Amino acid sequence: MCDSTYTEPKKTQWNFISEFSSDVQQPWLILGDLNFHLDSNSNSSDKWVQNRINDAGLIDIGYEGKDYTWTSNSYGTGSRKARLDMALSNNDWTFSFATAKILHLNFVASDHCLVLLITDPIPKNLLKPFKFFRTWIEHSNFKNTIDQSWNVDVHGSPAYKLSQKQHSSRISLSQWNRMEFGDIQKNINNLQNELQIA
Repeated sequence: MCDSTYTEPKKTQWNFISEFSSDVQQPWLILGDLNFHLDSNSNSSDKWVQNRINDAGLIDIGYEGKDYTWTSNSYGTGSRKARLDMALSNNDWTFSFATAKILHLNFVASDHCLVLLITDPIPKNLLKPFKFFRTWIEHSNFKNTIDQSWNVDVHGSPAYKLSQKQHSSRISLSQWNRMEFGDIQKNINNLQNELQIA
């Protein structure tokens, strides 16, 4: 859902949602750029929306990540910041998806960050998906690292050999990446923080 920044369309939309909530007796959720603030220091338009949300029996499901989803520029470093993108659910939805959460992801060519709804979070102790970075190909040690990890001695069916060589390469390249490039996501977050300070 994307809510209007103008008062009249906003009132029409939230009046509809308030009426809709009285007709629906099953789990439901609203997710998107809702264009209002949940905090107590809100303006009168935001307070009006908060009253409609209360009338509809909706609650904020919470989030993980930065405390804002919008800034006054498209790099995520603007001086004005707010949490405008969120998910609101009724009690039935909250009980049905008790572990659900919204993730605030990175800003990518927009003044809003991406948000991701996860209804069944993956346990943190599982392996992360393998990511291949194109810049590795240009590194002088890349070919040697891939050759060594691929040339492991494996016995079994062709499919088993392939899966074991892929697994060996994944582990070797992940370790090599950490040694050569460090934690790339951490580096990106540090650079974004430095841009915010500047």
